[in-house]
Amino acid sequence: MSGPAPRVWLNNGPVDLLVGCGLLTAPLLLLVAAAGAPHADALTLGFFLLALFCNQPHYMATVWRAYRHKEDILAHKTQTIWLTGLVALALVAAHIWPVGLSVLFAVYLTWSPFHYSAQNWGIGLLFLGRAHVRTEPSERRALKIAFGAAYLAWALALHTGAKVPGLYKLGLDPAWTRPAQGVLWATFVLLTVYCLFSWWPRAEGPARRGLWAVAALCLTQFLWLVLAGVMEALRDAPLDPFLVSGGALAFLHCAQYLWIIEYTERKDPRSDMYRPGVFLAVLVVGGIALFLPGPWLLHTAFDVDLLHSVLAFQAAINIHHFIVDGAIWKLRDGRVRRTLVDEAPDDTRPARARGTMLLRYVAGPVLALALLGVWALEFVRTAGVMAKAPPKVAAMAEELLPQHTPFVIRRAAARVEAGDMAGAEQILRAAVDEGNLGHEVPRALARLLAAEGKLDEALDVYTLPTLRLDHDAESLLHLSTLLVQKQRIDEARDAMRRAIAADPRSPVPWTALAALELSQGNVDASRAAQRQAEKWADAGPN
Repeated sequence: MSGPAPRVWLNNGPVDLLVGCGLLTAPLLLLVAAAGAPHADALTLGFFLLALFCNQPHYMATVWRAYRHKEDILAHKTQTIWLTGLVALALVAAHIWPVGLSVLFAVYLTWSPFHYSAQNWGIGLLFLGRAHVRTEPSERRALKIAFGAAYLAWALALHTGAKVPGLYKLGLDPAWTRPAQGVLWATFVLLTVYCLFSWWPRAEGPARRGLWAVAALCLTQFLWLVLAGVMEALRDAPLDPFLVSGGALAFLHCAQYLWIIEYTERKDPRSDMYRPGVFLAVLVVGGIALFLPGPWLLHTAFDVDLLHSVLAFQAAINIHHFIVDGAIWKLRDGRVRRTLVDEAPDDTRPARARGTMLLRYVAGPVLALALLGVWALEFVRTAGVMAKAPPKVAAMAEELLPQHTPFVIRRAAARVEAGDMAGAEQILRAAVDEGNLGHEVPRALARLLAAEGKLDEALDVYTLPTLRLDHDAESLLHLSTLLVQKQRIDEARDAMRRAIAADPRSPVPWTALAALELSQGNVDASRAAQRQAEKWADAGPN
């Protein structure tokens, strides 16, 4: 090879491979697996704390890069202005339209692994460019198809099987999605091997570091999106939709993102007088501002459960991040390529306004302290709803948010356990009348009323306009039981069929329908339903 040896690493080999290429995945997943269910609360709080310094700042980093300079906003105004406005409207719709949250959250969960895959692929191209490895367009497309196949297999798994309350799923049939997943997994493996073996002879000496980085990214893609799907398929179990979007994998993706934006900010000619500590502080405080005040304001403004607003805001912020990110991080963008691949000289830094003394030394610190206080309250709330929360923490969280759904359910359950059914009913009714709740409290009230023999009142709860049962097979079955007891047979049959539509592979609603039809003398219909129940019972869990 002629010319100077390429400078492959952005920082150094270990940091780039462990963080930038995701090789921390294996030890972190092993740690999480070793901790297991007994330490689930500790893991949740641990990742909540890590989110303060990694996950939330990674979203703020996109806002910082996309909106700091007027020319950047205008260069990508479709994403930074118009589509951002649509996301804001979708967030409002999720608080008004009953099914809006489940649709918004489904979009977020479906899009999230695609975003991860695109980032892994882009970083792979970055390292190939820095290593000066000659690649053909067909080979780059092959790597893109490979990573896309891993994503598509995950998306099929996410939307396969029974629908979930509060989450819009397509409910695809595993009879065809499982074989399709196998084809996609094989496509991923074959194409990644093809690309690596094609590029290996063209790289010599230091350039091969770039190929090791690409190989590490392929392994990361496998661990993130393929391995879990394979394991779930072998167990014949549904895929956990939050596996990628929460916990270890979300943290790893966000760390990868911060790794690259720290380098970009350090090299960008417009980032005059860059200081890592100040930059991290801006991202931490900005991340809190993005995620915490908004849900509290929407929860109050729309009179809904705080958890509803938290989930809606999380989905909306992520979707906005996906949209804007896809516009500002393209290697074909001259400025991005010069900074990340070509390492253009950065000795022509323009002057930058430093801001007023009041803003820098008074207003800024006061705002930062206020936002850290909001984060502390959110930490108490998160810790307080856990099953093993220390009594003082639980009491503090409940005092902070007495009408928060988990606390309402907890108080009512304590009354039931003490034999005070009237007290439990009073707690649940007061919470339902308050109105700022999700579905769990009304459903708990309906079950309590039914247990007390107040069937008409229980049925009235199930008719609340804010209570949607379309994806809740368990509640629909309970509703059908009440309707049978009231001899409203046609309505009970309809509720059972809605339960089947919500969970078509479960034998339970089919068995209930078979019993109902038999009680009405519809022997053929009963036998048909019983055959379906036996079919899905033999198939095992989906």
